[in-house]
Amino acid sequence: MRITALLFIVVGSTAAAAPAVTKPYPRPVPALDPLAVANDNYRVVLENDQVRVLEHTVAVGGAEATHRMPCRVTYAMSPQGYKLVTQAPNGPRRETVRQAREGWWSGAEEIALKNNGNAVARELIVEFKQPLPGASDCTTVGTLAVLAVPPSGLAWTTDAATKVTRATVFGDRAAEGPFAQRIKVPAGYRSGLRAFDRELSATVLAGELKVSFGDASTVQTLPAGAYLRIPAGVVFDESSERGAEYELRGVGPMTVMPGK
Repeated sequence: MRITALLFIVVGSTAAAAPAVTKPYPRPVPALDPLAVANDNYRVVLENDQVRVLEHTVAVGGAEATHRMPCRVTYAMSPQGYKLVTQAPNGPRRETVRQAREGWWSGAEEIALKNNGNAVARELIVEFKQPLPGASDCTTVGTLAVLAVPPSGLAWTTDAATKVTRATVFGDRAAEGPFAQRIKVPAGYRSGLRAFDRELSATVLAGELKVSFGDASTVQTLPAGAYLRIPAGVVFDESSERGAEYELRGVGPMTVMPGK
């Protein structure tokens, strides 16, 4: 009995002296946070009240369901290039090739992704938790920003040659991430045949827009309120007899290609 009691005391003392185990993610993780959606692909390198730094690895053929990412800077750590396909809910499909040691900026978004290349994708992601000065599409980790732009907040510029007037709603067509532009075309406008390297969509706000595809044998007339989606690479021509205003949306960087 004395031996048994002594053993219990020794075991109890040893357990009490053992250091406490710190869980890697002691706080609750939001349902759409990447740590909840694809925990095996993400490792927290650093976290404080300003940033969260994640090491992100996606095996060849690996995929992640829709998750929510805040504004962030990403750096490609793979020794060779890799290719990721991303899909936003009800948005365009994007295929992006990244080179070793490449860095880029992304705004807040919800995305699903898949590695459909031949190399493992390995990235370092720095998420920003605090709103950044002048960055209207950034907010805290795990949420998306609310963006409201009144008509008075649009800055219009007019192309002297075509008389086409444009205003940026958000984003930048030449930069990485989603964007929206307001475009006003004058009466008698015609764009000529062209295509874009990424999918785009448009909503006619005023006037009437006409769109033809390829050989211009079929013309679609789009009155105010009409919606148009054009896949990447589709050659089209737009014109307006009376003038029109529409909103163009897509994911940059987007490049105009001449029609064939």
